[in-house]
Amino acid sequence: MQNTLKQLVRIAPFTTFFLIASIHLINARLDPDIHHDGIIYAAAVASSQGLLPNRDYFTQYGPVTSIMQGIWLYFTEPTLYSLRIFNVAILLISSYLVYKIIKTSINFSLALLILLALNISTPTILPYLVAWPSVISTMILLLVLLILQIGRAHV
Repeated sequence: MQNTLKQLVRIAPFTTFFLIASIHLINARLDPDIHHDGIIYAAAVASSQGLLPNRDYFTQYGPVTSIMQGIWLYFTEPTLYSLRIFNVAILLISSYLVYKIIKTSINFSLALLILLALNISTPTILPYLVAWPSVISTMILLLVLLILQIGRAHV
């Protein structure tokens, strides 16, 4: 019984992340938002072609987002689907960071529950709680929080 519980605890995060990745990858193909996807995609393509934000093209959500997305499109294919796959990757990284922060602060089970609720509560890859271009900002903020948390633990 003890070994079975240990095995479940060991595979639960992987199973959760696989479920989250599957949901987001399926949703990445569905229902583009003409307004937001159009603005984001145009800026990312312009950035991937070497144009400068706010000089050569409009960046409604700031230059960091379009530059990072442009780098992704430069190394992949310049399609909206590819850009949505990048968004899924950022959401998964952010999910992992949320899991690590909550797991070390509160507990393992609650971390997985919050992680699932956060990712399943939104019907698309454009989370309502986090503006889609701000997923990158959210990831950076979560990374900083984790670094601060780790630093505090070593003090």
